[in-house]
Amino acid sequence: MNPQQILGQLRARYSLERLSAVYEAPEPYLRDRVPEWRREYPGLEEGPARVSRSGP
Repeated sequence: MNPQQILGQLRARYSLERLSAVYEAPEPYLRDRVPEWRREYPGLEEGPARVSRSGP
């Protein structure tokens, strides 16, 4: 389980319920860890996710 990836997915508006199913981790476990991960990896979940758009 990659905390940075989970924070990025939360930033992209995935629910803890969905991430719990994907990572096969109990939702309460993720809920308890997210604040810790936010402190460890600041800035990964601030604001909406950036969307890269490249044109021709």
